[in-house]
Amino acid sequence: MAEDEKAKHFTAIKFGKHKEVKAALDAGELKVSDTDSKGDTPIHVAARNGHKKIVKELLRQKADGTLKNASGKPAWQLALEYNFGELADYIREKHLLPPLTEAEKAGGGAPAAPPPEPGQHLQS
Repeated sequence: MAEDEKAKHFTAIKFGKHKEVKAALDAGELKVSDTDSKGDTPIHVAARNGHKKIVKELLRQKADGTLKNASGKPAWQLALEYNFGELADYIREKHLLPPLTEAEKAGGGAPAAPPPEPGQHLQS
């Protein structure tokens, strides 16, 4: 696929144009494994922009919401970082991942640090 055609499809994802995205997927013009210039797949872009309808379509077409982008982040983590917590939970649920704790949600999806061992002091 030509780069300008690919960019057009990623722009449609970014702006939530579900019908255009679905048509591109159905026609084989866009694949769930395609990447943009930043190393994001379609599900990364949809999750970052909070487009649940597009995320659902991508998951139906076997997109992997746990695949990490060039920055090392899965789609669910991008959704969480951009304040789409319910969408992050949805992606995790569809991949049979455990729900995030409130501490993980507050930390942008990073696992909470374990508490210090008894007798240890936190370093400042």
